[in-house]
Amino acid sequence: MINLFKKITILMLIISSFSALANNPQMLVPEMLEKCQKLFKAKHNDQAINCYNEVIKLDPKHEEAYFNKGLAQGILGKYQEATETCNAAIKYVPNYAKSYSTEACTKKF
Repeated sequence: MINLFKKITILMLIISSFSALANNPQMLVPEMLEKCQKLFKAKHNDQAINCYNEVIKLDPKHEEAYFNKGLAQGILGKYQEATETCNAAIKYVPNYAKSYSTEACTKKF
C-alpha cells in the first residue's frame, strides 16, 4: 500500500512539473541557452542560430540570445542579418550595451 502511495505521489509530481512547463515555457530557456552555447562553441553556427531563435521565441527580451545569434550570423558572413539581429536586440532590450556595438555583432572573422 505504501509503495502504491509513493508511485502515485511521484506521478503527481511529474504531472505538476509538466503542467508548470506548459504554463511557463520560459523555464526551459536556461537549458536551451546552454545547448545554443555548445553549438556556437563547436562552430555549428547555423544550428546555433536556429537554437537562439527558439530561445527568442520563448523569451523575446533575452539579450544574450540576440547578441550571440548576431555573432553567429557575422561568423557566417551574414552581416546584414547580424545587423538586423542587433537592431532587434536594441529595440527589445535597449539597455543591453553590447547590442549597440553593431561592429561587435557583425565582426568579420
